[in-house]
Amino acid sequence: MYGHIWKWAGDFRQTNKNIGVEYWKIFTELKMLLDD
Repeated sequence: MYGHIWKWAGDFRQTNKNIGVEYWKIFTELKMLLDD
């Protein structure tokens, strides 16, 4: 039932969405959040 979800779970997205930061900034923003 959830196989298609778990297939991509844990991967950074590769396209921009209309919310959040640009996909190429995710790693940097996540590091800044965790360092804070």
